[in-house]
Amino acid sequence: MKAWKTFLLMTLGISLIYLPVAAQEGPSQALPGPDLKSETLAFNLSLWGTLIPLAAGLLGFQAAFLGCLIGPSLGYFYAGLPGRALLGMGLRTVAGIVTLAGLKAAAVGFAYLFFFRVEKAEELGTPGALIALGGLVLIAGSAVVDIAGVKRSVRERNNRLQGKRLSWSPFVLPASKTVGIQVQLSF
Repeated sequence: MKAWKTFLLMTLGISLIYLPVAAQEGPSQALPGPDLKSETLAFNLSLWGTLIPLAAGLLGFQAAFLGCLIGPSLGYFYAGLPGRALLGMGLRTVAGIVTLAGLKAAAVGFAYLFFFRVEKAEELGTPGALIALGGLVLIAGSAVVDIAGVKRSVRERNNRLQGKRLSWSPFVLPASKTVGIQVQLSF
């Protein structure tokens, strides 16, 4: 009987020490939450996914073109925002087509000027060159906007998943003729 009492007291003592420690929430026991994405990783994917192919583009045009087309959207794909990624890729694709069409028009115009000495051939080449330049500016601008905005987009996505919202709205109280701003924060 004494052995039984000793066993029960030891079990009770161990339970009083072990159970509260085991019940504490540690990193391995964390409840699964929403699939949050890293803002820094998304930014790095977009930045380096653009710059590395551009550097490799010194070896070939295709790498640079694909880098400009796909690279800035890599962070959005990682963050689970495929619509935003495809929007940027679509805009850069259209701008790329405009650029190529402008280059073709410029090449034809300048070819007439140099090879056939046709007067007013500059008028054929100059608009094409300007169109090509405009397309290149649009590609570069779209890439910069996508790379610069990926952190904010990931942060907004993570806040939506966590249920965090900050909103404001104006209000008027007719009885006291008071105007104000109502701020609502949910977390």
